[in-house]
Amino acid sequence: MPVLKTQTDFSNVGVRSLRTLEQPAVGTRLGRTLGWAIGFAAVSLIASKAQAILLVSSFGSDRVLSYDETTGEFLGTFGQANLADSGLLGPDGLTVGPDGNLYVTSFISSEVLKYDGTTGEFLGTFGDASNANSGLVSPVGLTFGLDGNLYVSSFGSNEVLQYNGITGEFLGIFGEASTLGSGLGNPDNLTFGLDGNLYVSSFATDEILRYDGVTGAFLGTFGEASNIASGLDNPTGLTFGPDGNLYVTSYLSDEILKYDGVSGEFLGVFGDASSSNSPLNGPFNLTFGTDGFLYVSSSNFLSVDEDPVDRVLKYDSTTGAFAGIVLDASNTNGQLSVPAGLVFLPESVPEPGSVLGLLAVGAIGIGVRRSRKPQRSPSVRSL
Repeated sequence: MPVLKTQTDFSNVGVRSLRTLEQPAVGTRLGRTLGWAIGFAAVSLIASKAQAILLVSSFGSDRVLSYDETTGEFLGTFGQANLADSGLLGPDGLTVGPDGNLYVTSFISSEVLKYDGTTGEFLGTFGDASNANSGLVSPVGLTFGLDGNLYVSSFGSNEVLQYNGITGEFLGIFGEASTLGSGLGNPDNLTFGLDGNLYVSSFATDEILRYDGVTGAFLGTFGEASNIASGLDNPTGLTFGPDGNLYVTSYLSDEILKYDGVSGEFLGVFGDASSSNSPLNGPFNLTFGTDGFLYVSSSNFLSVDEDPVDRVLKYDSTTGAFAGIVLDASNTNGQLSVPAGLVFLPESVPEPGSVLGLLAVGAIGIGVRRSRKPQRSPSVRSL
């Protein structure tokens, strides 16, 4: 796929210049695995009983949009999660914390912003999670660990940074999750597996890298999750499915690739989730809903010779059959522009104490292929 090194046409927000930079780019395991399984199962049980709201970060329009999973109704901007009210600039990753609040990476301003998980009220920058206080550069993915801390991929500095999950205090680079520690190149998204380890998509090196979930020690490339072994090309989003397998968005090849969740063996393209079998074009991120579908954000904003196409698609979570377009510019009042992060927010959020209790239960048992790649980079906004 041809790619742009400069993108200046974003609907709804005037002119934005995205400049692309080129960077060069293993006693307690059983207990930890059981802990994660218990924790995930419990949280999934609660989520499955609640009507859910799908939140989508719209990178190009500087806002987080909401959509009712049950009725299909577009609900507009989520609270104050937009540029005007909270300074949100290039929203990317989304996650719900143990406190039930929403955390969003603001890619262009290099911050993690926090919003009330029910009302969307802006609660400020999360602790030290900014460039000024911790050296965070163009953050993309973020996730909470079973230790309650927040882990953030710093795309521009090739690191995974760790923050206290309650205060936001900067705790440093997570173990060896950096260019110097493991060859990590432009970390995009990240997730903890059922084995308790941290999995990170290394955008610039076409790999999924794995780190010990407690120490941060580098455990190597995950099985065949690399370009050489499976054709993985600029991986962005990644998530473990209900079947325990790992699903990864391969941005430049327009595919969702599937890997055995234990061995990392390549299991092929997931069903129809490719540009050949569905309208998938530039998949960014993905998440499994409580309704039996896999939701994928898709935007071809790096393409030179195509008109902008921004969508959220869904696929049957078991068969991979294409199940339709969920969101696009036509049913979001033109507000959807470069959809990136996805997360489901239950309308009835469990009390923080309940969530922390589940995490405590889950914590039982825890005692370059190419030298130059097209990349996302820190962006300059021209008004």
